[in-house]
Order: sequence, then structure tokens, then C-alpha cells
Amino acid sequence: MSLSPTLEQCLIQWRDWQLEPALSEMPVVSAELSQGKTNQSYLLTTAQHHYVLRIHADSTVYSIDRQQEYRIQQGLAETGIGSPIYYQSPDDSYRVSAFIQGNTVEQLDASSDELLIPICNAINKLHGVSIDLPCFSYTQHITHYWQALNQLTTVTAAEIAKHTRMLSYCQQYETDFGQQRSLCHHDLHGGNILLADQGLAGQNIIFLDWEFAGLGIASFDFAALACELSIDISSISKYSGISAPELEIAASVYRYICEVYNRAIVC
Repeated sequence: MSLSPTLEQCLIQWRDWQLEPALSEMPVVSAELSQGKTNQSYLLTTAQHHYVLRIHADSTVYSIDRQQEYRIQQGLAETGIGSPIYYQSPDDSYRVSAFIQGNTVEQLDASSDELLIPICNAINKLHGVSIDLPCFSYTQHITHYWQALNQLTTVTAAEIAKHTRMLSYCQQYETDFGQQRSLCHHDLHGGNILLADQGLAGQNIIFLDWEFAGLGIASFDFAALACELSIDISSISKYSGISAPELEIAASVYRYICEVYNRAIVC
């Protein structure tokens, strides 16, 4: 992918988007929705509709396959778990998708069963979707981020020892639990879980930002949920059907991947 386009460069291509109904004029930028590590999102408004314009970051650090992300979201279109994509630029540098009104879970109390149960049900629904994808390697992602970190800063002997230990731990996690693979989101923090005011296909829990999705280990998604929303592993185990010991291991792997990733992109 080339350098990330500016907002203005994306907007002047509005005639290429082939939206339904067809646009008669350039949409208006109503708000900046987010400016994350891997993309910038803007709310676009026309006389009758709202859309999300997402501009993708240009960096090899993230190890993101935008074409695979697009395929996954298109494959999820009928499930209501992900927002529909209406247009993706030929160079994968930006996309236009549906705007869904609602609240992200970080704005709500996800520890209550009233919300935790449907979130876990939505994750289980995601894991049941079949899309032909290569297996996601947690070990390779840790290694990629570690190499990027080493190019940017000097790591200590203690950090090297921890990395060696955690890499072995991750390899064991994949050996013990990776024989059965599921479509996983891999980034289920509260900002990526939306409780929609009006759901899609009867689905009110919608997951956003599928950059890291792939054919992974189901416990990883539930462990991410536990870590990000400070939910007790026993509660997650109850609603996921996955043993607490496996979830604890997955949580350790998740926390270390986040640690190395966040350090690599901040340096």
C-alpha cells in the first residue's frame, strides 16, 4: 500500500464509490470518529444517509492484510456481526462503510450478565462462521513486533529473557489448543464492541475494526474480553464454555502481544 491518502484526496474520489443510492454530491464530513493506531475514521453525511470513511495507516509494523480484512467483513455481511463495507479503494488505502448508531462497550457496564451474555453469544456466533483463511500465528506476530521493537530501541537483558520465556509460552499455547481453529477478531477491547441502537440481521452486538482477524484460537478472543473489560475469568468461562485454565494461558499470551505491539508502535 502506498502512503496514506489525506482526507481531501479520499473525498474527491466520491464518484467512484458506487454507493446505493448513488451520491449526487460530495458528502460532508460531520465529525472525526476516531484516530487510532491503525486508521482514522470520519463520519460522512448526505441528505439521507450517514457513512464512515476510514483511512488506513501506512506502516509495516502492524502486519495487517487489508484484503483479508475486507474478505472477512464481506463474509460476515449476513451475520450482522460486522458493519457492511460499501467501497474499498483499489490500493486498499481507505474504505467507505455503513455508519451504525450506538454505544461502544467501554461506555457501558460490560460486567453485568445482561450485557456480558449477548457479547459472549456474539463471539461464539463469530467463531462459528466458516471462511477459508490461513491459520493465524500468535508466535509469528510476537516475533514480528519484537523485531520491529529491536530496530527502534535498545532492549534490556531482562526484556530479552522475558521475551524468550513468553515466546516459548505462546508456542506451547498454540501446540496445546491450536488444533481446532475458529474465525477470531483478536482485538476485542471495549472500543471495538458496539451495542447498536438498531442491529443488523437481528444482531445488536457488532464488532468493529477487523484488522487483526484471522483463523485463530477461540479462547484468545474471550481472554482479550476478560483483560480489556476487567471481567473475571470464571464468568467468561461460564459463558464461553472454555475452561478457566486455558483462558488464563490465553490471557497471558494476549497481554504480552499487546505489550510488545504497543511498545513497537510508540517507539
